[in-house]
Amino acid sequence: MHRDRLFSHHPYVGGLYFLGVLGFGMFYTKPMFLLLSGGLSTLYYRSLKGDQAWKRISGLLLAALVISLVNPFFSEFGERVLFTYLGGRKYTAEALVYGLFTGGLFYTMMMWFGSYHLFMTSDRYAYLFRNMAPSMSLLLVMIERLLPLLHKKYKAMETARSVMGREKKEETLLEKIRERAVLFSALLGWTLEGSISTADSMISRGYGLPGRRSFSLYTLKKEDWILLIYMAFLILMLMLALFLGDQGGGRTAFIEDMGPFFRSMLTPGVYGLFLATPLILNLLEEIKWFILKSEI
Repeated sequence: MHRDRLFSHHPYVGGLYFLGVLGFGMFYTKPMFLLLSGGLSTLYYRSLKGDQAWKRISGLLLAALVISLVNPFFSEFGERVLFTYLGGRKYTAEALVYGLFTGGLFYTMMMWFGSYHLFMTSDRYAYLFRNMAPSMSLLLVMIERLLPLLHKKYKAMETARSVMGREKKEETLLEKIRERAVLFSALLGWTLEGSISTADSMISRGYGLPGRRSFSLYTLKKEDWILLIYMAFLILMLMLALFLGDQGGGRTAFIEDMGPFFRSMLTPGVYGLFLATPLILNLLEEIKWFILKSEI
């Protein structure tokens, strides 16, 4: 994963950003907002993963296209009939356009969740939710760690059995079930032993005792406060636009007095500025390093 400026800030900064991105993504679904969100989510994920991002991007684009094309088969809404099938069922242009929006929303949210998954490591998750739900956050962190660990252990056991010659090239269905049952039994035993060791370790370190405090390396710095205030201001403006009922600009006297272009672009501009926050941070960092290197 490439270095990202947002990841170097306090977890509150990234947590507030992704909360706003995923929350507003469910309400700002007009074409302009969807294009903004889809484009910026792709750019941000590409900046995080580099060339490895193209695999996810192409897969999600294909899934979005399938959703778009399949939607008219389940909905006959619309008057512009493109063709009929199965004895008169209509495939309409309106249903196809609605499918495009549905596929676009699916693509956009999955791209943002991909970036969120890279940001929300187990230590950040435990830190953000340690006061609201300490037991639940610990449980989710342990599950998040356990699942990939189980997959890795299963692959190692499967490879070991193959090297020992216990795996046949041609197996019947019953033999395959028996082999998988043996692997599952061994994996379950290993998991139970690991859970007992983890529980003993937590008890020996005083977990759950009254007055015990958690330790964290995270501290809120001046830059973190500036970013939190900046994003909170943009979030308030976007919430105000939703409250006024016009995602295209709002209905206050101040906004109505503006020109038609600025009135129509105000909310999309704020929305795009909020979504582009990590990209702006990365750009400022690149400019800073370019200036410093030019002075050497």
